[in-house]
Formats: sequence, C-alpha cells, structure tokens
Amino acid sequence: MPDDRLEIPSAEIAHHYPHLKPVMDKIPAIDHDAAILLLLGRDILRIHKVRKQYNGPNNTPYAQQLDIGWVIVGEVCLRGVHKPSSINVYRTNVLPNGRTSFLSPCASVVHIKEKFDKKTSSQIIQTSRETDLQEDYTEELGSNIFERTKDDEKIALSIEDKAFLAIMDKNVYMNDANSWVAPLPFRSLRSQIRVVFDSSAKYQGISLNDILLKGPDLNNTLLGVLIRFRREPIAVTTDVQQMFYCFTVCEDHRDFLRFL
Repeated sequence: MPDDRLEIPSAEIAHHYPHLKPVMDKIPAIDHDAAILLLLGRDILRIHKVRKQYNGPNNTPYAQQLDIGWVIVGEVCLRGVHKPSSINVYRTNVLPNGRTSFLSPCASVVHIKEKFDKKTSSQIIQTSRETDLQEDYTEELGSNIFERTKDDEKIALSIEDKAFLAIMDKNVYMNDANSWVAPLPFRSLRSQIRVVFDSSAKYQGISLNDILLKGPDLNNTLLGVLIRFRREPIAVTTDVQQMFYCFTVCEDHRDFLRFL
C-alpha cells in the first residue's frame, strides 16, 4: 500500500465540489509530519460503518461520516491535475538572420539597404512574384464571380438612405404626451422659410419634397403580398391612418410646415 500524501483529501478539495461544502469544516488540515503507520481492515467492521453520506454527480468524490470522523472517498485531484509550486520556462529569441537562440538580440542594430538605379535580378524576381500574385488574384476573382448568395436579391442602402437613418437614429425621441417627435430630414439646412400648401409644388424649380431625404423603401413588394395571401384561409388588412397622429415634427422644423 503506497503512502502517497497527495491522495489525502483536504478542506480545499471539498471547497471545489458543491456537494462536499457541508463537510469543509469537518475535514482536518493535513499534517505533513504525521507518520502513516496503521491500516484499518475489515476485521474492525464498526470503523467502516457509514453513519451519514454526501453524494454527488458521477465520477466525483463523495463524503462519508464514520465513527472516527469524516472521510472523502474518490479522486481528489482537481480536474485530474495537481497545481505545481514552480514552473520552468525557456525563452527563445529569433535573431535578424532567422536563427533561434537563447541569447537576447542587440537592440542597437542598424540595417542598411542599397538602392539600385537599374533593374537588378532581385527586382526582376520581385516583379515576377507580384505578377504571380496578380494572376492568382485574377483566377480567384474569376472562380467565384458567379456564386449565388442569400443577399443577392436584397437592395443595398444608398448614401442618402444611410444619411436619413443617421438623422432619425440621432434625433427621434418620445415626448411627455407619448408621441414620437421627429425632425424633417433635410438634404441641406440652407432652405428658406415660405408658405407651402403642397409639398410637391415647385417654386423656382424647387419643392419641399426635393430637399427632404426619402429614406429607404421599407414597403413590402406587391408580389410578396399577393403570394402570402394564398398561405392561409383568412387574410387581414389594416389601416395605418391613426399612426400618423402618433408622430409630431420637432419644434425647430415646424415653421417649414406652417399654414397661414
């Protein structure tokens, strides 16, 4: 029977297992000076009687209360390993010439490269490498140019659409009356105030709609709506007229929509 002290359970072992925490204060500290002299066999049956037990998941240690105290049975190594008290590390440096060495390279090193006026063999090799890379890139570009993706049918946002969304993300808020307050998405804030009865009516070739960003088109396509009408036996339509009363224009822009 080996007298390996690493197999002796401790309160630290019980701390790392939730089902053993109730017996943490009942496990004595390990006495490294104590001698291992006595083995209790089956001839002393009372010593092996289990009075109380804390079990846990499979392949985890369990605790038993005997007449001589609490014991922990099972693998007491944390996750199958023991924490070492010290670690040895060997550091390797890569020298400028590509060699590896235990010695640290000198930081005060100057590298001088000669610049040739004429095309040399090294430049020819470099040019050849660049040509090969360009050919590989061209071949790769041609091999996947006809690949289909899930985003092929999606319409990308334009520059004005992105500007519209940026304005709305920054300035839209809900007021105390639970109404959404939004600004007019002007293309430019240099327009002059004038009476407008029709946003599409032009004056000197410019209308109110011409200087407002339209934003991305979020309407469902008519084809998709008609196809979805065939999926279920009942179709439901709604009117968004009341939704417009939930939005107000910010106070700084209300003069652009004022009536006399």
